[in-house]
Amino acid sequence: MLTRIDFMPPQYLKKAVYTGNHSGMRYRMEKAEEQLKTTIWAGPYAYEKIADEQKEEFYSSFDETGIANAIAWLNQKYEEKQQLWDEVPILGLNS
Repeated sequence: MLTRIDFMPPQYLKKAVYTGNHSGMRYRMEKAEEQLKTTIWAGPYAYEKIADEQKEEFYSSFDETGIANAIAWLNQKYEEKQQLWDEVPILGLNS
């Protein structure tokens, strides 16, 4: 389960995109105008290498409440799509 400690504060997100991975579920947080945009997709590939149709987005307020709402959404989507995340191949140096 993802928790607040796993994510950057709004001050960081004002200037940079934050990406992460949770057991096959890739995610990205960024400031989009005055909102926080959170995107998920099945790994192992980077955001730029995945078709938009394979991504799912969530918008929330750009503050601590919005980050908390985005984390709750990420955890919900992780549980809802558990089978998809479990099927993500793990790419290693010897693959």
